[in-house]
Amino acid sequence: MENIEIWNRENKKYPFIISIPHSGIYLPKRMKENLKDNVILANMDWYLPKLYSFLQELEITTIINNVSRYVIDPNREIMNSRNQSYLKEYIYTKTTFNNEIYKDPLKDEEISNRIQKYYNSYHKAIDELLSDRLIKFDKVYFVDLHSFGKELKEDIVLGNRNGQTASDEYTKEIKKCLERLRFYSCFK
Repeated sequence: MENIEIWNRENKKYPFIISIPHSGIYLPKRMKENLKDNVILANMDWYLPKLYSFLQELEITTIINNVSRYVIDPNREIMNSRNQSYLKEYIYTKTTFNNEIYKDPLKDEEISNRIQKYYNSYHKAIDELLSDRLIKFDKVYFVDLHSFGKELKEDIVLGNRNGQTASDEYTKEIKKCLERLRFYSCFK
């Protein structure tokens, strides 16, 4: 199994790159051996590659992380956030139900290995795709796709990291477009 799958890598028709960072289920052997008995690793975006398989047919470049977010979360910053809530950790030590994941604490060597092998390789692939598209296009739109387990009224939730990844004005325009298509969306 490849850690990363990329659809339409060479296709440069469109200034879009889609990322599906949390659909992976792969767990390394070392991690599996250290998991507590009966631990439930929920909160993953199962089946999103199937749901969005039409992107492949539309020739949209899509990068898919095949590694579980419990190995390392590619949407978190690498910083000293260990032993906190799963909402802040890049390597979770607790499940979304606040249960301990591991029998034994992770060693620094294991953490470094995960960063290098899984996190850095995912981000390197994204950087390469973005750099490649920026040769042809002035702007490239990078979109992360996720699913939600909570009951939400919205069909689509838009976010821009508090204006860091896209302007509020642009995000609001996307929201208007979605609503014209009869999707109920919100902007958080």
